[in-house]
Amino acid sequence: MLVMVLGDVHIPQRAADIPAKFKKMLAKAREDGKITSILCTGNLCNKDTYDFLKELCSDVHCVQGEFDEIEKRLPEYDVMKMGDFKIGLIHGHQVT
Repeated sequence: MLVMVLGDVHIPQRAADIPAKFKKMLAKAREDGKITSILCTGNLCNKDTYDFLKELCSDVHCVQGEFDEIEKRLPEYDVMKMGDFKIGLIHGHQVT
């Protein structure tokens, strides 16, 4: 089981896109069937980045960041079970 965890990519506000070398590495991992799940802590910021993650792996868990502008409203939090682990996912801007 290989789980990719990422967050705060802020595309296109802070970067035009995911770096090409990283995209190439992720595409290779997809071809090899290595990535079993993706967890994202929010602030993908656009639908194209979300769609790219869905192309890599069908099991994508993503929560809402304060700058996300994705048509489909993402949940504020998510809880999932992976193997023997129960994992909670939240962006963190809600925590005071």
